[in-house]
Amino acid sequence: VVIADTPMRSFLKRIIGHSGYWSCERCIQKGLRLTFPGYKKPVIQLSDVNAPRRIDSEFLNYIKGDDTEDNHVNGLHDLSPFIDLDFPMISGFIIDPMHTMWAGALE
Repeated sequence: VVIADTPMRSFLKRIIGHSGYWSCERCIQKGLRLTFPGYKKPVIQLSDVNAPRRIDSEFLNYIKGDDTEDNHVNGLHDLSPFIDLDFPMISGFIIDPMHTMWAGALE
């Protein structure tokens, strides 16, 4: 199991960061870009609570394949070193509460 904050998890897994459209690490859904008056940056909202789940075996096949259509990965030339270890890329990484709950609620 790997314990890392959100930016480090994205770096280690070589996936799109938490501000990308396809940023959810546990499900497959495209977020919506929202802007709020007085807020400096747009935010990505993931609203489908019933979106299909990402599964370790499917993710490994997907990331190694040529059909990465949802832009969740950074690219075939920058694959995670964990791929060679057949490490569980979904269940093997713990999602930290700081960036998912506390930082988002307090910004």
